Amino acid sequence: MSDIKARREVTKAITIYLTYLKNDYIKWSSKDLYASKEINEHMIKDYIDALIVKSNKEFSRIVVRGSSHSFVVLQDKGTLKRGDILRAKTRTTPDTSFVHGNVLQEKYNTISWACV
Repeated sequence: MSDIKARREVTKAITIYLTYLKNDYIKWSSKDLYASKEINEHMIKDYIDALIVKSNKEFSRIVVRGSSHSFVVLQDKGTLKRGDILRAKTRTTPDTSFVHGNVLQEKYNTISWACV
């Protein structure tokens, strides 16, 4: 598989991962019995609008409101496989000591909208 095709495959899988995070946030926010419908809808829109992806050669960084949520490996490197989901070590660096899921396999059910 070419590098471009492999990167497109991961990018498409990241879109599904973002949908999972959005749906997890919606499910969580709907449990708030004290928030009005308008406030809840505003909070959901704010979360969705603040969820962005920034990529470099090795990783895609999932950012929410300026904070790194998680990183996705774009190409195999050592023990890390393409699509692996990593926790943020710092704002711009992933913690490569443990893999928390894989976007290509849609394995991220232990990850929440709030953290990995």
